Amino acid sequence: MYIVFIVSSAVFYGISFSAINFKLDPFMYMIVGGLMEIPAYSLVVPIIVKTGMVPFTAGSYIICGITILILAFIPADIKWLTITLAMIGKFFISAAFQAIYLLATEVFPT
Repeated sequence: MYIVFIVSSAVFYGISFSAINFKLDPFMYMIVGGLMEIPAYSLVVPIIVKTGMVPFTAGSYIICGITILILAFIPADIKWLTITLAMIGKFFISAAFQAIYLLATEVFPT
């Protein structure tokens, strides 16, 4: 669990603070990033109820990883694709981060 929290935090904050690396407007990037977190945190529990904790968390990590890998090869000139892939990655790492908090309460009971 320690490693999962560290990796999730590093990816989440890496995506959150990377607007300058993508050569995007940092203010617009933070606004859109904040708006992506609302559905990411809201939809986690209903999806976990239907799919299960482990498949949802693993799927979120896989989709986030794929979008970040694709983002590494996209030229900075295509701003709409850059911000779309970054926000998809942020959506799924936010959802995985929320699921990890739920998983931690099941693994480590009071």
